[in-house]
Amino acid sequence: MKKQFLFTLAVLMICGCSDSGDEIDQQNPKEDTIELSQTTLSFDGSEEKQSIYVHSNRDWTLTGGESWCTPSQSNGDDGDEVTFMVMDNNDGKPRKARFYFNCGSASETLTVEQQRGRIIISPSKIEVDILGGEICVLSKFVAQIQIDDDCKNWITKKESSLSNYHKTIFDVEQNKSRTPREGKITYFFTDVNGSEFSETVTVYQAGANLDITVNVPQKGKLAETLADYNSAEIGKLKITGELGAEDFITIRNMPNLIDLDISEVNITTLPTKAFDESTNVENLILPNTLTTIGSNMFSKSALKSVIIPNGVTTIESYAFFECSSLATVTFEKGSQLKTINHSFGRTALTSIEIPASVETIGFNAFFECSSLATVTFEKGSNLKTIGEAAFSGNFHPVSQAYLSCPITSIEIPASVETIEQEAFKNCSKLATVTFEKGSNLKTIGGGYNSSYYHGAFISCKALTSIEIPASVETIEATAFYNCTSLKTVTFEKGSNLKTIGGGYDSTKAYYYGAFAQTKSLATVDMSECTKVTEIGDGAFAGASHSSEYESLQLLKIGTKVPPKLGKDVFHNGLSTYFVLQVPAGCVDAYKRDWKFANITELDE
Repeated sequence: MKKQFLFTLAVLMICGCSDSGDEIDQQNPKEDTIELSQTTLSFDGSEEKQSIYVHSNRDWTLTGGESWCTPSQSNGDDGDEVTFMVMDNNDGKPRKARFYFNCGSASETLTVEQQRGRIIISPSKIEVDILGGEICVLSKFVAQIQIDDDCKNWITKKESSLSNYHKTIFDVEQNKSRTPREGKITYFFTDVNGSEFSETVTVYQAGANLDITVNVPQKGKLAETLADYNSAEIGKLKITGELGAEDFITIRNMPNLIDLDISEVNITTLPTKAFDESTNVENLILPNTLTTIGSNMFSKSALKSVIIPNGVTTIESYAFFECSSLATVTFEKGSQLKTINHSFGRTALTSIEIPASVETIGFNAFFECSSLATVTFEKGSNLKTIGEAAFSGNFHPVSQAYLSCPITSIEIPASVETIEQEAFKNCSKLATVTFEKGSNLKTIGGGYNSSYYHGAFISCKALTSIEIPASVETIEATAFYNCTSLKTVTFEKGSNLKTIGGGYDSTKAYYYGAFAQTKSLATVDMSECTKVTEIGDGAFAGASHSSEYESLQLLKIGTKVPPKLGKDVFHNGLSTYFVLQVPAGCVDAYKRDWKFANITELDE
């Protein structure tokens, strides 16, 4: 009987512990998570740097690595960019380092790989002008040198000397031909283990390219018109008259054609993909009669500059996509351009002036333009929409590295009505955003999907203050999410603001408020906002699982009837001495509806 009693007691204790354990489990915080934008970085043998982005639900630390690879920081928080700098690899063999990102119980590994460094110090490509002259090649070790047979008649070895590096002087003769030429010099090495390898220097020499103007009287006759010329000698060409699809094939097959002027060719639309992946033309003047630049027309081409005629009304998707050398785009005065679609992504543009006629800058129009520092709008702009990811710093944050558009300031034209989601996402140098007087802006876009945020100005980490135009009615979820330097938000006199968006992901316990994760935000002056009806979930939330973003000190609001509050609007976002100021006579209403104790009346 005694044994039975003890057994029953033990069972009851175990059950009691299990129930208690379930209760504790229900109170456990969310599981630690950390994710890297990529888990492998590959470098050649020279000094170089690359970056990744870290996404985590709390602070993280970094360990591991090797002395030849230096990270820009050893700890951080969600959304941080970490840059890794590698030194020249003089080891004579590839090398590898591993870094460990730790976030509580979660961790991710980053592998950094670097190839063997070049033994030849000089560039692998040496360009020489028509007159020729001496070139110098430096190598780290003694080598057997071989000049290819087909260039021995114009490249000769003069002398070698030994100092810190092995220096060899070569003489390149004058090119008396009109055709450019190239030659190869190969260095053969043997490493300390007896393994043999080689490296090559290629010498490019310019030719005396022709500069000609021709008239093509009939489509399909360009090749016939150029029959008296060696097409390889033509470096600059102006064409007048008529051109057909076969004529653009002739143009593509002119290997040294750099400058092309077809402004006086009678054509409204170029043949499909006429210059797609072309490797010759760098500077182009398009036909005056052109009305449309079609999809993929110049994508991945060698183009460096282009003049777009004033008659062009549409630039279609991917028209100049991945023209990695395209630095200058000029629109003729009086441009009739209406739409710029997904056109200039991943180009080398440093600045752009949008014509006054443009009404829509479409999806991904200038995404990942990592040199685009200046964007201006012609006076009298008719722009209505700045489209989704128009100037975004990335295309797909999971599979690709972040390439920020380095815009430092921008003035949004008064005509703009909508700034769509991700329009300026990850423009990490964007410090100043202003709006032209008389703004018609209605919506600042945003949103969220799973764990991805789509705010118009999300992660613009240099932005310190902004005044929202009076015309704005809606600021959508994540619009200014993770703008970590944003200190002050004000609203223009006569504000029509109705809604500040937000959201909450119950599976991840993350807030997606319009101003969430703005860890420096101290003052929000909505005293001119008399029409606000709703402030969404976590609109001004700090970090979801930390109190480190409790920065908001003062919120002024001019709406007499307390707006509807979503879930945890100020979750972990208020400082300990936060003050709410409301219209005269409304203190009790706000205390009742918003449950704040420290409320005062707005100054008259």
